[in-house]
Amino acid sequence: MRRSIVGLFCVFALACGDPAAAAVPGAVTVTADAVLAHVRAASGSVPHAYREVVDATESGSVTRIVTVRAGDDVRETFDQGPLHAERGTVGGQAWSQNDNGETVLERLPEDSGTDAAAPASSVARVATPVDGYVLSSVDASGYATRRYVDRTTWRVLRSEEERASGMRVTMYDDFRTVDGYTLPFHAVESDGHPEDDVDRRVVAFGAATVAPADVAIPPSRTSFVAFPPGKAIVQLPVHEERDVFVVRVNVGSRGLDFEIDSGASGIVLESGVARQLRLPELAATSNAFNAGRYRETTTVVPEMKVGDLDMHDVVIRTVPSLEGQSELGDYKIVGLLGYDFLAALALKLDYFNGTATAYAPGAFTPPVDFNGFPLDLDLSDGAAFTSIDINGSTGDRFAIDTGAYGSLLLFDRFQRQHPAALIDEGGGAYRDIRMVGVGGDIPVKPYQLKAVRFGTVTFHDFVAYALTNRAAYDDGTDGVVGQKFLHLFDVYLDYAKSKAYFVFHDG
Repeated sequence: MRRSIVGLFCVFALACGDPAAAAVPGAVTVTADAVLAHVRAASGSVPHAYREVVDATESGSVTRIVTVRAGDDVRETFDQGPLHAERGTVGGQAWSQNDNGETVLERLPEDSGTDAAAPASSVARVATPVDGYVLSSVDASGYATRRYVDRTTWRVLRSEEERASGMRVTMYDDFRTVDGYTLPFHAVESDGHPEDDVDRRVVAFGAATVAPADVAIPPSRTSFVAFPPGKAIVQLPVHEERDVFVVRVNVGSRGLDFEIDSGASGIVLESGVARQLRLPELAATSNAFNAGRYRETTTVVPEMKVGDLDMHDVVIRTVPSLEGQSELGDYKIVGLLGYDFLAALALKLDYFNGTATAYAPGAFTPPVDFNGFPLDLDLSDGAAFTSIDINGSTGDRFAIDTGAYGSLLLFDRFQRQHPAALIDEGGGAYRDIRMVGVGGDIPVKPYQLKAVRFGTVTFHDFVAYALTNRAAYDDGTDGVVGQKFLHLFDVYLDYAKSKAYFVFHDG
C-alpha cells in the first residue's frame, strides 16, 4: 500500500548517492522552531474534512489512492487493477485491510503524523540541493530524516529518509492552494532502484463532507479460507521436518510444498514456479527488508487448496528463491503460508506429534488449566508480535516466527535500544551457525544470555543470535522467536482474538 502526498509529506523514503547539503558561509543562525513557523504559515491550515485522489505510477502500473479525512480519522483505499487494499485510523485505532480482504486492528506506527511542520532536532542553512534550510531528525535507530525548505516560499521541496539499505528521496513541486491550504500536486520518489521509483500526481483535492461511515473500520470482505460444509476442524496435510511444518498445497492442478510461516506477511511463491504456472505479474518492487535486496512481484492465483480448505482469487507475492528453507529431506519448499492464511482461521501446531489443526472462525476453544501461558499479540504489519524481556530490557516487537531457524534472533533495533542487554555468559563463543533468509546469508553473533523472560517463564543461560548486518530485517522489528524455541510447545495461534497459547509438552 502507498501513502498519499497531501501536506502530510509522510513518506520520507530514500535515494542513493545524493551530495550532502552545502552550508552557506556566514549564515545567520536560525532556530528549527522559527523555520517550522514559516512552513506552517506558508502552507495554511488543512481543511478539517477533505477528500484527496492521487494516481501513483510505479513500474508502469498506476495505483489510485483515495483519502478521506475528518480531523484525526482517516481512511485510504488503494486500487491497482484487481488489487484493492485499505487502511486508516478512527478514534485512535489504526487498522488495515489487505489485498485478500482481511481487516486487522493495528498499532499506530511510531512515526505516524510526520508532516511538513513536524518537530525537528536541528536546522542548518544550506545552498544545495535547496537554497534555504534543512530540518533534520534522528530516530531511535540512528537513522536521519531531512526536510529541505526553500527560504523564499517556505515550502518543503525535498525530503530524505536514511535506512541501512540506502536513502530514498522525495521531490515535491506543482504547489497549488485549494480551500486555503497549499500542497504539492506532484511528487517523485526514488531510492536508486528504478522499479521502486514512484511518480505521484494529485487528481483532486478539496474540503468535503465526511460522514462517520466514510472513515469507519470495514469488516473483512469475505471468508478468505473456506472450510468444507459441516466441518469446523480440519487436519492439515503436513509433515514436520526439523521443526518446519511442510504442508501440501494445490495451486490449480499442481501440488506444491509450502511452509507454514507466521513470520511471512502474506502468502509467498517462488517466482520461477509462478512463471511455470503462467501467473501474471501485477507489480514489481525491490525489497530490501529481509536478508538482502531482491525483486518481488504481486500476482493473483485463481484457486488454491490446502487439504480440505479452499481459497479463490488469492493475492500472493513472488520472490526469486526460498534458499535455506527449500531443501528438507524429500521436500522442496517453494512457498510460504503466512499472515493472510493464518488470519482466516485458528491454528494448533503440535511440534511433538508433527501435526497441524485448523479451526474455523468461532470454532476454536482456548486451552484451559494448561502447563504454559497465553500471550497477547500485536498483528501490525502482517506478523504476530509480542514482548520479550532480555536481562531486564524489554522489546515489544518480537515476531512469533514458525519459519525462522534458530531459537531467538535479535535485530538491529533491539541491539541499538538495549545494548546493555547483550552480555554473553561465556557460551556464545562456542557456538557457530549459518543462517540463510530470503535474499541471502544472515551473519549472526551468538550470545548466551543470563535471563530471557517469555510470557510467564524465564529461561536461563539461553543462547540467542544477534544479526550483525544492520540492513537485514530493518523494518522496526526487535527480533523473532524461531523454530528451535517454539518446538518446546504446542503453539496455538488465534489471530481473530489477537492471542497465542504456548503449552509445554507433557513429560
